[in-house]
Amino acid sequence: MLTKNKDKKYSYMIKNIIAKGNFRLIINLNDIRKHSPQLWHNFLVNPIEHIPPFEEALNDFIRQNNLISDITKAIKNEVLYIGISGSFGSRRMDPKNLHSYHITSLVCVEGIVIKVSLVKPKVRFTVQYCETASENKYKWKIQNFRDSTCFNDVPNSLTYMTENEEGKPVTTEYGLSSYEDHQVVSIQDMPERSQTGVIPRSVECILSRDLVDSCKCGDRVQMIGVYRTLAGKISGVTRGEFRTVLIVNHVKQISEKNISMTTDEVKLIKKIAKKKNESYLLPLLIPSMAIMKSKKASY
Repeated sequence: MLTKNKDKKYSYMIKNIIAKGNFRLIINLNDIRKHSPQLWHNFLVNPIEHIPPFEEALNDFIRQNNLISDITKAIKNEVLYIGISGSFGSRRMDPKNLHSYHITSLVCVEGIVIKVSLVKPKVRFTVQYCETASENKYKWKIQNFRDSTCFNDVPNSLTYMTENEEGKPVTTEYGLSSYEDHQVVSIQDMPERSQTGVIPRSVECILSRDLVDSCKCGDRVQMIGVYRTLAGKISGVTRGEFRTVLIVNHVKQISEKNISMTTDEVKLIKKIAKKKNESYLLPLLIPSMAIMKSKKASY
């Protein structure tokens, strides 16, 4: 998709985000639909199988074209990720409209931020060392950690290794281990969209890496990501009830001043714009300015 794009739009975007030091390429769903309607449909229905290959292709494209210098690689061994934007149609919704049939699909949820957790480090992989190992292959051990928010592979055990294959104790080298930022944000139905007497619903959103601290309490946002379940356990037994979260890949602020106009109003504005006579425009503007001033005074 990147190499066949005639106008080289995404090639320019990739170079631009690298120059700015960012780590996320925003892909428009409309571009995917123009490229392949079937791919667009599969992307919405099963994004877990499509996001990792897209990110792998993105980083292969960067490596093949030498878009990141060796110095940058040495300073920050980072990869680029993708975020999704565009028109979601029926998959653009409020938290109250999220249901079980949306699980594992790509959705755009709009709401107001009511809770933001602290940014905490989450381990990606650990490097462990054993001084008493008999062979070099047992001295160093790298252990990758994958939880339910990871799309690349199935989740693995999050238990730290204390011994190597020979049964000898190992020490974790925290300076060589890798971590990523992690944050939980809760969004709720916006009050202006809620019906009287209806309890507003909320959903937890998982933000990671460059998305952390992208919003604060009171912000009206679009959280775009994969709606997924996390299994809960009591005394080691998995319950039938699952915790649902939104694993976010793009956060977009919603403007509070969202003005909607009817077709008749648009026609009237165009009609007034064609009038260049001050004697016609001033009598219309003066009452409008007086009304706006009175509204501000009433606040």
